[in-house]
Amino acid sequence: MPTMTRQVHLVQRPDGMPSPRHFMVVDAELPGLEPGQVLVENLWMSVDPYMRRNMDADAKDLEPWPLNAPLDGPAVGRVVKSLNPAFAPGDIVESLSRWQDHFISDGAAFVPFLSASNALIKRTANGIDPRDYVGLLGVAPMTAYAAMSCLSNASPGDTV
Repeated sequence: MPTMTRQVHLVQRPDGMPSPRHFMVVDAELPGLEPGQVLVENLWMSVDPYMRRNMDADAKDLEPWPLNAPLDGPAVGRVVKSLNPAFAPGDIVESLSRWQDHFISDGAAFVPFLSASNALIKRTANGIDPRDYVGLLGVAPMTAYAAMSCLSNASPGDTV
């Protein structure tokens, strides 16, 4: 049975600061699940500074977001239904699932740095809140951490 979802589309490329007129919420129908697939409900999505570049048609370092299609971004969601023996309803997963309420996946396109097997990952142990993976432990903060700890020559007393 098909599932309805809401998606956020970029409908106009901003010149400067994006505003609501550049986006549209669109209702879409997802197909029914097939064997090996899961239906995930996104709970939290990240909006990161690098995403502004994706809105430009001439983005150089990242693929430009197409107009009239769901935007990309890190998300944490909950498995709602599963026809994949590796995942059960209620599992919390992290993905690059596009800006939408629900999506269907076989797990192959999920964020590769999360797990050596490239699979969906359940990371709620050690008191870490799942939403932290689109916040403090997300892509943008980890990029800043790596830059400061691995690439910078900052030393005590420097201002950064």
